[in-house]
Amino acid sequence: MATFDHPDRAQILDYLHQRRKLADRDERSIISLLKENFGLSPRESCEAIVAAREARAEAGYE
Repeated sequence: MATFDHPDRAQILDYLHQRRKLADRDERSIISLLKENFGLSPRESCEAIVAAREARAEAGYE
């Protein structure tokens, strides 16, 4: 289970869900977008990506 804890967690996970194809294909780009839009560090971005993938899997999207 991912340990992504951030005040804007829901908004970030929604952002990643909307951009899931990019996040799955090009992690560098999505990490840059997360830094630009939410001020996340590379580590936080990776944790957010993992959390978003886990949330999609739990919801049955994957």
